[in-house]
Amino acid sequence: DLCDIAFLKCVTLKEVIIPDTVKSIGVCAFAGCSSLRQIKFPKSLSSIGDEAFSGCSSLTQLSIPPTWSLGNYVFSKCTSLKQVIIPDFTISEKEGVFYGCESLQQIFIDSDFRVDPDSNTAFDFCQGCIGKKAFYDCSSLRQIYIPNSIVVISERAFGNCYSLEAFRTPWDLIYIGEEAFKGCFSLEEVNITNPDCTIRPNAFNCGVWMDPIPFAAKCFDYHGKQWNEALRKIIIPEGTIERFKKMLEERLWDKLVED
Repeated sequence: DLCDIAFLKCVTLKEVIIPDTVKSIGVCAFAGCSSLRQIKFPKSLSSIGDEAFSGCSSLTQLSIPPTWSLGNYVFSKCTSLKQVIIPDFTISEKEGVFYGCESLQQIFIDSDFRVDPDSNTAFDFCQGCIGKKAFYDCSSLRQIYIPNSIVVISERAFGNCYSLEAFRTPWDLIYIGEEAFKGCFSLEEVNITNPDCTIRPNAFNCGVWMDPIPFAAKCFDYHGKQWNEALRKIIIPEGTIERFKKMLEERLWDKLVED
């Protein structure tokens, strides 16, 4: 196993190939390795510790194997990271996994990764959860591909994803946390497919107070600022409008469209 802070701030390190004998990567093991461009993970890997690759600012792409456990802020501030492919059950309740990855444009949460269905391993209880602030401040993020196995989107999971324009929830999604899409002021359309989905307060508080912008989607005066948001439509299942009105702020009611 790779111990905590094993290669902390090795700023000349450019490539890492982790052998199959390694089962876990410790806390801050490669944090601050600012020249690291490529990582090859073994299939044997079972856990990656808190902030293990935080601040690896030269990484541009990641493909993560079916790892049982990811730590808090494990790939945070990887500011050159543009694409992530990750198994669905690797996204867990841990906080800030990709926090501050400002160049991240695409996320593929891959439901084709599978493990032994008879397994009783520790990750089973958190399968299907996108954790708190998982993609917070990923300001270049435009596309998210989320399989139906995801059932929970936690608080501020996609907060301040300024470039995100549309989002379709998985069929079996049962919970969207508070301020999950806070500050996503380019988000134009949300499609909620599960009639029983619970939405916490301010989940779609997508607007921001900004200096006046001509032709802004919606504006209210506030100390010389304008409230700017692009959100125009929240698509919900037929016959559920009264249920969703009870969960959503009144300012969003005119955006509800039954389908």
